[in-house]
Amino acid sequence: MEPLAFAVLAGLTPPDVERVFYDECVEAIPFDEPTDLVALSATTYTARRAYQIALRYRRRGTAVVLGGYQPTLQPAEALQFADAIVVGEAERAWPQVLHDFRAGRLRRRYAEPVPTFAGLCYDRSVFAGKPYVPIRLVQFGRGCRFTCDFPPAF
Repeated sequence: MEPLAFAVLAGLTPPDVERVFYDECVEAIPFDEPTDLVALSATTYTARRAYQIALRYRRRGTAVVLGGYQPTLQPAEALQFADAIVVGEAERAWPQVLHDFRAGRLRRRYAEPVPTFAGLCYDRSVFAGKPYVPIRLVQFGRGCRFTCDFPPAF
């Protein structure tokens, strides 16, 4: 299925920035294709492969930004493989990452609290021509708005 996080990033990317999206689950990554900045999303399950991809790009001098669950849960680990990480959600962080990259002052870490959905625009055009199942994901909430604490069950 379409990875919704990249529709969010695409929607947050200014129109003058050329975007190309590759999903290794459905296609090969053309590592020799010229690029200035690579954004990767990593879960705990995919972290090892994301780190391999990140290192491959960094060896050739391409800046890499890692986001997703793994960099959020293990930022020190993720920073070993990336030029910058995004901790938490990307709605406010991604435009700042792009601004800082363009200015030549990419920070090592970007973090933000859980944002609202106000003004969020998904751009699914990055998925055009990819062999995803014809199901569209939607998002209507994130986590719990209450500060809950659950005691151990044992």
